[in-house]
Amino acid sequence: NNNAPIEENEEEKEIPASVLQYQRQKRKMQAANRASKTLVTISQHLQTIYTDEHIVVTNKPSGILCVPGVNSNKSLLDLVFEMYGASEEELEALAAAAAEEANRGEGETKAQKRRRKNNERNSQTSTPDFSVVTRDNMIVHRLDMDTSGIVMFARNRHAMSKLHEAFRQKDTGSTRKVYEALLVGWLDVHCWMDVAASSSSSSSSVGEK
Repeated sequence: NNNAPIEENEEEKEIPASVLQYQRQKRKMQAANRASKTLVTISQHLQTIYTDEHIVVTNKPSGILCVPGVNSNKSLLDLVFEMYGASEEELEALAAAAAEEANRGEGETKAQKRRRKNNERNSQTSTPDFSVVTRDNMIVHRLDMDTSGIVMFARNRHAMSKLHEAFRQKDTGSTRKVYEALLVGWLDVHCWMDVAASSSSSSSSVGEK
């Protein structure tokens, strides 16, 4: 009988979590393949929304990495550093200061070193450190390669510290991440949300990216 009622369990078949995870991994591989064939340049891929002496705010296109990774192409971090990062002279001065700091710690006991670090930290609390940062320290947060959206970068140590603190307090502070998806067709939202929640829980046990 073609007019027979459809049972609820026949009408809505749940997609196994393993299938959803496979599809997600497949999309990541496809994005990586696209990225490997893309010549990443400042003119084509660096979309600066805002910048000042402290931060850089960009609109990351889909298909490029936030940081160097699976392919030899430049990442968004490379482009930002090339355009807004510290000069060679500033980096040399930074390296010299780090070497001096390492030499100063030689011969100190752990207690003496800890006491000196605490004193330096207390002095920095009252006097912000606006010294430049290296390329790798400019990154504040990331987006997946196939995800487009806003990515922020720090240009000095004070901005880096404040932004890291803001993103660590994303659930209780003023920083909030919002994701939007453009869908074609029908999506079982609850099924995807359950998989995303379980994936997030498992990844949180080994640390957040």
